Amino acid sequence: MADRHTIASASLRQYLNRFRAQLRIWMAIDGIGRLLIAASLLLTASLLLDYVLDRFGPVSVGPRRLISVGLAATILFLVTQLLIRRLVRLPHDHALASWIEAKHPTLAGRLITSLEGENSLSPISRELVTQAGREAAEILVRIPSSSLLLPARPIARLGVGILGSLIIASLAMLFPRITQTWWSRVIEGSNREYPRWTQLTWIDRTDTDSESNSPTLKPLAMKVGRGRDAELMIKIVPGSHDPGSVRLDIRRDGIVERAPLLMTSTEPGRYRYLLRQVNETVAIRARGGDARTDWRSIEAVDPPVIADGQVDIDPPAYTRLGRRTVPLVGTNLAVPMFSTVTLRLRSSKPIASASARRLREPIEVELVVPDNLLLRTTIDKACSLQIDLTDTDGIDLAEPFVVDLEGTADRVPSLAVRPVGISSVITPRAIVPLRMEADDDYGLGNVTIHAAVGSRTILERAPIDGEPPWGKRIEQVQILDTADWSLKPGDNLAIRVDANDENDVNGPGRASSEEIRLEVVTPEEWLSRFAAREIQLRQRFEQVISELADARQSLERSSLEESDPSTAATMARLALDRGRSVLRKDRSESQSIALTFADMATELENNRLDNPALLGRLRRNIVEPMQAWVDEPFAQAIASLEGVADPPSREGLAAVLPPFDELLSRGQAILSAMQKLETFQEAVSLLKTIINDQNTLRQATQDRQKERARDILKD
Repeated sequence: MADRHTIASASLRQYLNRFRAQLRIWMAIDGIGRLLIAASLLLTASLLLDYVLDRFGPVSVGPRRLISVGLAATILFLVTQLLIRRLVRLPHDHALASWIEAKHPTLAGRLITSLEGENSLSPISRELVTQAGREAAEILVRIPSSSLLLPARPIARLGVGILGSLIIASLAMLFPRITQTWWSRVIEGSNREYPRWTQLTWIDRTDTDSESNSPTLKPLAMKVGRGRDAELMIKIVPGSHDPGSVRLDIRRDGIVERAPLLMTSTEPGRYRYLLRQVNETVAIRARGGDARTDWRSIEAVDPPVIADGQVDIDPPAYTRLGRRTVPLVGTNLAVPMFSTVTLRLRSSKPIASASARRLREPIEVELVVPDNLLLRTTIDKACSLQIDLTDTDGIDLAEPFVVDLEGTADRVPSLAVRPVGISSVITPRAIVPLRMEADDDYGLGNVTIHAAVGSRTILERAPIDGEPPWGKRIEQVQILDTADWSLKPGDNLAIRVDANDENDVNGPGRASSEEIRLEVVTPEEWLSRFAAREIQLRQRFEQVISELADARQSLERSSLEESDPSTAATMARLALDRGRSVLRKDRSESQSIALTFADMATELENNRLDNPALLGRLRRNIVEPMQAWVDEPFAQAIASLEGVADPPSREGLAAVLPPFDELLSRGQAILSAMQKLETFQEAVSLLKTIINDQNTLRQATQDRQKERARDILKD
């Protein structure tokens, strides 16, 4: 009996162990199938959720990290629950027997009775347990394990799981960018975007990827000068869908403005908006089609300005000015032409880059320190220097800084030459004094005197008296002696003075005086013309004496007038006014006549006419008395007229007559001396006429003798 019970019990336990092993296999298959299905669903759900988050706006890394952590935790939980836990915790024999009894009611509790009867404390008899075990074994032999385990379900679940995995894998292969984006965003935590029909990218000078075909993924910080306009440009990435309109969202102080701004389409695939006068930091975002950019910051910063500067001026060496440094006050600067100008400018902010132009030609700019720049140029004409700079924030000047440089041209020398103590008529042995005044803005070079008769050069002397350098101005009298020039009566002497400066850059500058033309005559001819000039001066002096005499008579008549007092006073005033006017005018005229006589005396000396008597008469009898006459009697007569009270009385008018008489008396004496000089000149002229007649007769005699000699030879 015991053997039969043991055999039945072993048979049942072998059956249960075999059944448990098969159950483990199918539970593993079922768990894997369930896990694959769940993983496929979870991956799909995470992709859809992340895609939705991406579509509805940029989301920080936190929510996407939450998705990745939740996905990993869920998969780990499913592996534990669906696979590991189920395989580790398989049912024991009694639970397995109960499950089999429930599946096959024909066992009618025999399997459980047989298992429970093995317990020594069981109240069931051994015979009954043995019988139940034998009958249960007989029944179980006829029941295949597949009818109990139903393997079609685990296989179906595994197939569904494998199919789902294959579908996910095929989708990943068909859409690698989506898969890579999901992996990059969910697993790696990047800001990569999913492929969209529309892809937007900013076009900005601070955006180095603006010309690429990939959208801008991370926000860009844009800085703009405070109070300036910000130009915002969006480009539709080539190959993506152009939605036809792009709008801008503006966020100020964390609050998004309700009304978006419509950007203007400048050309296909490009949109522009000008944000006016940015004075505060704002954030912007572009939206178009199914795409939107990240928020980018537009920060208002103070633009750079030229705070101060100085200019080093290196004039050409010939100017002798030397280097000088001046502060840059204003923007206009006058410098000598061909100077080298060095500008040192300081910016209010550190400089990232700078450029300069001169007459549209670029000039090299050197950054000395972060906020200082230096540029150098040579000024050969008036021009403007335009300086542009960009600070480290990428902000440039509001407009180019302009420095107007006016090149001061080196003017040609100024030259004035005139003869002194000589007229336009000279004798062959005359002395010609030339007063020369020459100046130059930087310094004179050579000064040359030229003298010629026709095409024959008589004199070319350089330099004039002295040695260069002359400095900026010379003023001197040069004495030219014509005695050694072999001049003949009838020659026309031309004298010219040339001067040049020391400009060795684009010069030298040259200047020439007006040509001085002198007629060469015989001494007799010169004296004849001298006499004619002296007669003209005498006639002018006679007019002066006549006017003074008339004024004296008018004053005398007024002093003797006994008519009505009011009429007498009016006549007296008229006489006084006329007397004052005549005195002033005739004094000036007399001074001019005296100076002319003095010049004639000097001319007489310079022409080397050895006539001491004539020279002495001019100076002693005319020039000196006239100068004294102008200085003393005229002054006394004018003072006497000025001292008459108003209304003038007869006594007051009578008091001015003695100074007038003294003035007229001395003037008559000078006029008598002029008339004697004229008589002397007339004698000289008569002598000259006799000499000319004798010369003419002698020439005629010689001509007659030559004719008679030719007649004799013919015969």
